[in-house]
Amino acid sequence: MVLASPPSGENTTLLVYKWKEKEVSSVSTPATVFTFPSTSAKVTIKGSTGINTVPTATVFTEDATNGLWTYWTYTGGDWTLKTGHRSQRDYDVYFRKNGVDVPVNGDAASITSLTNGATNVTVTTAQSVTSDEADAVVVSYQYQDVTNPIPATYCVKDFNPKQNGRDYSTINCLGGVTKKRRQPQDLTEVSLSLYKTGSGLASLMLGQRMSTTENSLSVISTGGGNYIDNCAITVVVKDPDNQKNKIGFIMTNCGATALDSKGGADADYEESVSFKCDPEDYAEFEYTSA
Repeated sequence: MVLASPPSGENTTLLVYKWKEKEVSSVSTPATVFTFPSTSAKVTIKGSTGINTVPTATVFTEDATNGLWTYWTYTGGDWTLKTGHRSQRDYDVYFRKNGVDVPVNGDAASITSLTNGATNVTVTTAQSVTSDEADAVVVSYQYQDVTNPIPATYCVKDFNPKQNGRDYSTINCLGGVTKKRRQPQDLTEVSLSLYKTGSGLASLMLGQRMSTTENSLSVISTGGGNYIDNCAITVVVKDPDNQKNKIGFIMTNCGATALDSKGGADADYEESVSFKCDPEDYAEFEYTSA
Protein backbone atom coordinates (compact mmCIF):
# COMPACT_ATOMS: atom_id res chain seq x y z
CA MET A 1 0.00 0.00 0.00
CA VAL A 2 1.46 3.35 -0.99
CA LEU A 3 -0.62 5.36 1.49
CA ALA A 4 1.20 6.33 4.68
CA SER A 5 -2.00 7.21 6.55
CA PRO A 6 -5.48 5.69 6.43
CA PRO A 7 -7.50 7.36 3.67
CA SER A 8 -10.76 9.14 4.36
CA GLY A 9 -13.67 10.28 2.28
CA GLU A 10 -12.48 13.88 2.27
CA ASN A 11 -9.46 12.79 0.22
CA THR A 12 -11.56 10.92 -2.34
CA THR A 13 -12.49 12.05 -5.85
CA LEU A 14 -15.20 10.19 -7.78
CA LEU A 15 -15.68 10.68 -11.53
CA VAL A 16 -18.54 9.30 -13.59
CA TYR A 17 -18.55 9.37 -17.38
CA LYS A 18 -20.44 7.61 -20.13
CA TRP A 19 -18.98 4.45 -21.65
CA LYS A 20 -19.22 3.49 -25.31
CA GLU A 21 -18.91 -0.28 -25.63
CA LYS A 22 -17.63 -1.62 -28.96
CA GLU A 23 -18.95 0.95 -31.37
CA VAL A 24 -18.53 -0.19 -35.00
CA SER A 25 -17.05 2.20 -37.53
CA SER A 26 -19.13 3.21 -40.52
CA VAL A 27 -15.98 3.08 -42.69
CA SER A 28 -15.22 -0.23 -44.37
CA THR A 29 -11.75 -1.66 -44.83
CA PRO A 30 -9.36 -0.99 -46.48
CA ALA A 31 -8.90 2.49 -44.97
CA THR A 32 -6.69 4.53 -42.64
CA VAL A 33 -9.32 6.78 -41.03
CA PHE A 34 -12.31 5.23 -39.25
CA THR A 35 -15.20 7.33 -37.96
CA PHE A 36 -17.90 6.38 -35.47
CA PRO A 37 -20.84 8.67 -36.29
CA SER A 38 -23.40 7.19 -33.87
CA THR A 39 -21.95 9.62 -31.34
CA SER A 40 -24.38 12.31 -32.49
CA ALA A 41 -23.20 15.09 -30.17
CA LYS A 42 -19.73 16.45 -29.71
CA VAL A 43 -17.94 14.55 -26.98
CA THR A 44 -14.87 14.96 -24.82
CA ILE A 45 -12.93 11.72 -24.58
CA LYS A 46 -11.68 11.04 -21.07
CA GLY A 47 -8.76 9.00 -19.76
CA SER A 48 -10.18 6.35 -17.46
CA THR A 49 -7.20 5.67 -15.24
CA GLY A 50 -6.69 9.02 -13.57
CA ILE A 51 -3.00 8.52 -14.39
CA ASN A 52 -2.99 10.13 -17.82
CA THR A 53 -4.56 13.56 -18.23
CA VAL A 54 -5.70 12.73 -21.76
CA PRO A 55 -6.41 9.39 -23.45
CA THR A 56 -3.44 7.78 -25.11
CA ALA A 57 -3.43 5.47 -28.11
CA THR A 58 -3.03 2.31 -26.06
CA VAL A 59 -4.00 -1.19 -27.18
CA PHE A 60 -3.71 -4.51 -25.40
CA THR A 61 -3.20 -8.23 -25.78
CA GLU A 62 -3.46 -10.57 -22.81
CA ASP A 63 -0.59 -12.64 -21.50
CA ALA A 64 -2.35 -15.76 -20.24
CA THR A 65 0.80 -17.12 -18.61
CA ASN A 66 1.17 -14.58 -15.80
CA GLY A 67 -2.03 -12.52 -16.01
CA LEU A 68 -0.25 -9.39 -17.21
CA TRP A 69 -1.12 -7.46 -20.34
CA THR A 70 1.24 -6.66 -23.16
CA TYR A 71 0.37 -3.27 -24.59
CA TRP A 72 1.71 -0.64 -26.94
CA THR A 73 1.54 3.07 -26.24
CA TYR A 74 1.98 5.68 -28.97
CA THR A 75 4.24 8.58 -27.99
CA GLY A 76 6.72 10.71 -29.88
CA GLY A 77 5.71 9.32 -33.26
CA ASP A 78 6.42 5.69 -32.41
CA TRP A 79 5.03 2.73 -30.48
CA THR A 80 6.62 1.52 -27.25
CA LEU A 81 6.08 -2.05 -26.06
CA LYS A 82 5.22 -2.35 -22.36
CA THR A 83 3.87 -4.89 -19.91
CA GLY A 84 1.43 -3.98 -17.19
CA HIS A 85 -2.08 -4.10 -15.81
CA ARG A 86 -5.23 -3.54 -17.86
CA SER A 87 -6.13 -0.61 -15.61
CA GLN A 88 -3.49 1.32 -17.56
CA ARG A 89 -5.65 1.32 -20.67
CA ASP A 90 -7.39 4.46 -21.86
CA TYR A 91 -9.41 3.06 -24.69
CA ASP A 92 -9.64 -0.23 -26.55
CA VAL A 93 -9.49 -0.73 -30.31
CA TYR A 94 -10.48 -4.05 -31.87
CA PHE A 95 -10.35 -5.61 -35.32
CA ARG A 96 -13.57 -7.49 -36.04
CA LYS A 97 -13.05 -10.41 -38.38
CA ASN A 98 -15.78 -12.99 -39.09
CA GLY A 99 -17.72 -11.75 -36.07
CA VAL A 100 -14.80 -12.09 -33.63
CA ASP A 101 -13.29 -9.03 -31.92
CA VAL A 102 -9.52 -9.16 -31.40
CA PRO A 103 -7.59 -6.40 -29.55
CA VAL A 104 -5.31 -4.64 -31.99
CA ASN A 105 -1.66 -5.55 -31.82
CA GLY A 106 -0.07 -2.10 -31.69
CA ASP A 107 3.25 -3.44 -32.89
CA ALA A 108 1.67 -4.49 -36.17
CA ALA A 109 -1.08 -1.89 -36.63
CA SER A 110 0.00 1.65 -35.79
CA ILE A 111 -3.04 3.47 -34.39
CA THR A 112 -1.83 7.05 -34.18
CA SER A 113 -4.79 8.85 -32.59
CA LEU A 114 -8.33 8.75 -31.29
CA THR A 115 -10.01 12.16 -31.43
CA ASN A 116 -13.45 13.69 -31.15
CA GLY A 117 -14.90 15.96 -33.83
CA ALA A 118 -18.12 17.91 -34.23
CA THR A 119 -20.24 14.83 -34.92
CA ASN A 120 -18.07 11.75 -34.48
CA VAL A 121 -15.06 10.04 -32.99
CA THR A 122 -12.19 9.26 -35.35
CA VAL A 123 -9.50 6.57 -35.16
CA THR A 124 -6.49 7.06 -37.45
CA THR A 125 -3.96 4.39 -38.43
CA ALA A 126 -0.52 4.91 -39.91
CA GLN A 127 -1.04 2.29 -42.59
CA SER A 128 -4.13 0.99 -44.36
CA VAL A 129 -6.08 -1.71 -42.53
CA THR A 130 -6.85 -4.32 -45.17
CA SER A 131 -9.96 -6.46 -45.50
CA ASP A 132 -7.79 -9.49 -44.77
CA GLU A 133 -7.01 -8.03 -41.33
CA ALA A 134 -10.48 -6.85 -40.39
CA ASP A 135 -14.03 -6.63 -41.68
CA ALA A 136 -14.55 -3.62 -39.40
CA VAL A 137 -12.81 -1.57 -36.74
CA VAL A 138 -14.45 -1.46 -33.31
CA VAL A 139 -13.66 0.90 -30.43
CA SER A 140 -14.58 1.25 -26.74
CA TYR A 141 -13.93 4.49 -24.88
CA GLN A 142 -14.98 6.72 -22.01
CA TYR A 143 -16.45 10.13 -22.78
CA GLN A 144 -18.50 13.08 -21.64
CA ASP A 145 -21.30 14.55 -23.72
CA VAL A 146 -20.42 18.23 -24.12
CA THR A 147 -23.92 19.39 -25.05
CA ASN A 148 -25.66 17.65 -22.13
CA PRO A 149 -23.11 16.19 -19.70
CA ILE A 150 -23.85 14.24 -16.59
CA PRO A 151 -21.99 15.81 -13.65
CA ALA A 152 -18.50 14.37 -13.42
CA THR A 153 -18.08 14.64 -9.65
CA TYR A 154 -20.46 14.12 -6.76
CA CYS A 155 -20.66 14.67 -3.03
CA VAL A 156 -20.36 10.98 -2.12
CA LYS A 157 -21.08 9.64 1.37
CA ASP A 158 -20.23 5.97 0.82
CA PHE A 159 -18.49 3.97 -1.88
CA ASN A 160 -18.79 0.19 -1.59
CA PRO A 161 -17.20 -2.04 -4.25
CA LYS A 162 -17.95 -5.72 -3.74
CA GLN A 163 -16.13 -8.58 -5.41
CA ASN A 164 -18.82 -11.23 -5.66
CA GLY A 165 -18.37 -14.97 -5.26
CA ARG A 166 -15.99 -17.23 -7.11
CA ASP A 167 -16.72 -20.76 -6.07
CA TYR A 168 -14.68 -23.96 -6.32
CA SER A 169 -16.00 -27.37 -7.25
CA THR A 170 -14.36 -30.69 -6.38
CA ILE A 171 -14.17 -33.50 -8.93
CA ASN A 172 -13.26 -37.01 -7.78
CA CYS A 173 -11.41 -38.96 -10.46
CA LEU A 174 -10.35 -42.57 -10.84
CA GLY A 175 -7.28 -43.62 -8.92
CA GLY A 176 -8.16 -41.49 -5.90
CA VAL A 177 -7.22 -38.24 -7.63
CA THR A 178 -9.19 -35.16 -6.60
CA LYS A 179 -9.33 -32.06 -8.78
CA LYS A 180 -10.44 -28.60 -7.73
CA ARG A 181 -12.02 -26.47 -10.39
CA ARG A 182 -12.36 -22.69 -10.11
CA GLN A 183 -15.71 -21.37 -11.28
CA PRO A 184 -16.12 -18.12 -13.24
CA GLN A 185 -16.27 -15.03 -11.05
CA ASP A 186 -19.67 -13.42 -10.56
CA LEU A 187 -20.38 -9.83 -11.54
CA THR A 188 -18.72 -7.10 -9.50
CA GLU A 189 -21.21 -4.86 -7.70
CA VAL A 190 -20.61 -1.23 -6.73
CA SER A 191 -22.85 0.88 -4.50
CA LEU A 192 -22.72 4.67 -4.13
CA SER A 193 -24.52 6.77 -1.55
CA LEU A 194 -24.48 10.52 -2.13
CA TYR A 195 -26.22 13.79 -1.47
CA LYS A 196 -28.67 14.31 -4.30
CA THR A 197 -27.92 17.50 -6.22
CA GLY A 198 -29.45 16.65 -9.60
CA SER A 199 -30.52 13.90 -11.97
CA GLY A 200 -27.03 12.97 -13.17
CA LEU A 201 -26.71 9.48 -11.72
CA ALA A 202 -30.46 8.91 -11.97
CA SER A 203 -30.14 9.20 -15.75
CA LEU A 204 -28.03 6.02 -15.77
CA MET A 205 -31.09 4.18 -14.45
CA LEU A 206 -34.04 6.19 -15.75
CA GLY A 207 -32.87 7.20 -19.21
CA GLN A 208 -30.93 9.97 -20.91
CA ARG A 209 -31.17 13.53 -19.64
CA MET A 210 -33.19 15.82 -21.90
CA SER A 211 -32.79 19.61 -22.02
CA THR A 212 -35.94 21.59 -22.75
CA THR A 213 -37.35 25.08 -22.17
CA GLU A 214 -40.65 25.34 -20.29
CA ASN A 215 -42.22 28.76 -19.66
CA SER A 216 -38.83 30.45 -20.09
CA LEU A 217 -37.27 27.97 -17.64
CA SER A 218 -34.40 25.67 -18.61
CA VAL A 219 -35.41 22.15 -17.57
CA ILE A 220 -33.31 18.97 -17.53
CA SER A 221 -35.43 15.86 -17.10
CA THR A 222 -34.95 12.11 -17.21
CA GLY A 223 -37.45 9.26 -17.25
CA GLY A 224 -38.91 6.35 -19.16
CA GLY A 225 -35.93 4.05 -18.87
CA ASN A 226 -35.08 4.22 -22.58
CA TYR A 227 -31.72 5.00 -24.19
CA ILE A 228 -29.69 4.13 -21.11
CA ASP A 229 -25.93 4.42 -21.45
CA ASN A 230 -23.47 2.33 -19.50
CA CYS A 231 -20.94 4.35 -17.55
CA ALA A 232 -17.35 4.35 -16.34
CA ILE A 233 -16.54 5.12 -12.71
CA THR A 234 -13.12 6.16 -11.43
CA VAL A 235 -12.41 6.70 -7.72
CA VAL A 236 -9.05 8.13 -6.64
CA VAL A 237 -8.03 8.36 -2.96
CA LYS A 238 -5.09 10.55 -1.98
CA ASP A 239 -2.73 10.04 0.94
CA PRO A 240 -3.64 12.75 3.49
CA ASP A 241 0.03 13.04 4.49
CA ASN A 242 1.48 12.88 0.99
CA GLN A 243 -0.78 14.01 -1.85
CA LYS A 244 1.51 12.33 -4.39
CA ASN A 245 0.46 8.87 -3.21
CA LYS A 246 -2.86 7.60 -4.53
CA ILE A 247 -4.93 4.46 -4.78
CA GLY A 248 -7.79 4.06 -7.20
CA PHE A 249 -10.65 1.96 -8.46
CA ILE A 250 -11.76 1.71 -12.09
CA MET A 251 -15.04 0.25 -13.26
CA THR A 252 -15.76 0.44 -16.98
CA ASN A 253 -18.87 -0.65 -18.86
CA CYS A 254 -21.01 -0.43 -15.70
CA GLY A 255 -24.79 -0.77 -15.83
CA ALA A 256 -27.04 0.69 -13.12
CA THR A 257 -29.19 -1.93 -11.40
CA ALA A 258 -30.91 -0.08 -8.53
CA LEU A 259 -31.79 3.47 -7.54
CA ASP A 260 -33.16 4.51 -4.13
CA SER A 261 -33.81 7.99 -2.75
CA LYS A 262 -34.72 9.20 0.71
CA GLY A 263 -35.09 12.48 2.56
CA GLY A 264 -36.35 13.04 6.10
CA ALA A 265 -37.96 16.22 7.37
CA ASP A 266 -34.74 17.19 9.15
CA ALA A 267 -32.20 15.46 6.90
CA ASP A 268 -30.50 16.06 3.56
CA TYR A 269 -31.91 14.37 0.49
CA GLU A 270 -29.85 11.34 -0.44
CA GLU A 271 -29.78 8.71 -3.14
CA SER A 272 -28.17 5.30 -3.42
CA VAL A 273 -27.20 3.83 -6.78
CA SER A 274 -25.93 0.31 -7.49
CA PHE A 275 -23.93 -0.74 -10.54
CA LYS A 276 -22.68 -4.05 -11.87
CA CYS A 277 -19.84 -4.82 -14.27
CA ASP A 278 -17.93 -7.85 -15.47
CA PRO A 279 -14.86 -8.81 -13.38
CA GLU A 280 -12.57 -7.96 -16.31
CA ASP A 281 -13.98 -4.42 -16.29
CA TYR A 282 -12.99 -3.80 -12.66
CA ALA A 283 -9.47 -2.93 -11.52
CA GLU A 284 -7.69 -1.42 -8.54
CA PHE A 285 -4.42 0.48 -8.83
CA GLU A 286 -1.96 2.52 -6.79
CA TYR A 287 0.58 5.04 -8.00
CA THR A 288 2.86 7.85 -6.91
CA SER A 289 2.92 11.07 -8.93
CA ALA A 290 6.19 12.79 -9.71
